[in-house]
Amino acid sequence: MDYIPSRRSTFGRERAEVPRRRFDLTRTLPGDVGLGWPMQEALDPLLTEVAADYIPDPFGPLAARQAIAEFLGNLGCPCSADDLVVASGTSELFARILEALTDPGDEILVPEPGYPLLELIARSLGIVLVPYRLASFGGFHVDGDEIRRRITGRTRAIVVTSPHNPTGMCLTQDDISMLASIGLPVIADEVFRGYDLRNEVHPSATALRDSLPVAVLGGLSKGALLPGMKVSWALVAEPRGVRFRETVGLLCDTYLSASSPSLAAIPTWLNKAAPKRQALLNRCRRNLAALEQAATNCPSLTIPRPSGGWSALVRLPAIRTEDEWVTTFFDVDVNVQPGWLFDMDGGPWVVLSLITEESTFDEGIARICSAVSTAIA
Repeated sequence: MDYIPSRRSTFGRERAEVPRRRFDLTRTLPGDVGLGWPMQEALDPLLTEVAADYIPDPFGPLAARQAIAEFLGNLGCPCSADDLVVASGTSELFARILEALTDPGDEILVPEPGYPLLELIARSLGIVLVPYRLASFGGFHVDGDEIRRRITGRTRAIVVTSPHNPTGMCLTQDDISMLASIGLPVIADEVFRGYDLRNEVHPSATALRDSLPVAVLGGLSKGALLPGMKVSWALVAEPRGVRFRETVGLLCDTYLSASSPSLAAIPTWLNKAAPKRQALLNRCRRNLAALEQAATNCPSLTIPRPSGGWSALVRLPAIRTEDEWVTTFFDVDVNVQPGWLFDMDGGPWVVLSLITEESTFDEGIARICSAVSTAIA
């Protein structure tokens, strides 16, 4: 928990005040909110004879890929070890996949709003990111007409995110059919898959694998709540006659970036992660319910309906700018993220982390509601 130390002069002497508690609704690392692994439990799988072996494989060791395939199958993404490529992180895999699909000057369609990840990667490869806006009526949705309008002769792939950060949108079966009809390769960021906030079933972009080159990304950061171990994977599939996975594998072979101990530990980590994932999901669902209940008592707040992920959006009255609202909440000891960080429009918006510890979340929301009510009175 964060504290702000405060000092003031009293009778010519400096005395320390009681620290003020801050209610931080921005934290997204499980270890920061009491949902991480005990240190020894996380490290023990690294300390084995197998972990000391170095057997380079451009796609990752077979045992690791088999464990990941089983994990994905349990999330509704059936695949085999031969479909998978393993590397050190999602950012690296994005770079290898984009490099396999593009030449300098080519274009990739990316959702907006969205998490600011790909801009520097694209710049380093000399490719152009073309945003397509998510439709926001009644919650956020992929707009097939908007995607088609953005396609040019240089478009090489479409990036989708499901669950989407920060809107919580998930792909629907209609979205899968629309992407199949367009026919361009699809890169799907599904790192938050399995964190369903509504007991709903959402399709994976792996359903496109028989008709399109498709890459579906995940990793230990969200899959096992182990961001520091730096291992991610991509299911890379290709229709007959397209050499997509082979090219990605060749690029990964150039770097062989993931460490042998981390790769060897994947089966154990994934096997032990299930109760930790469930605890985090339970907290997200509980905090979302608390937020939506608070909004019924504070009608100046609008909460678009998220379907999955770890974040929630709050739209605020337009009597102040986003930065002014963020400052207002900071002044009552609450930290939030502004919507502009994710290229949100139509706001003002703030973004809240649903994995926040429950009492901190409740008090932060109460203070937000109180500050908004005071501002509009």
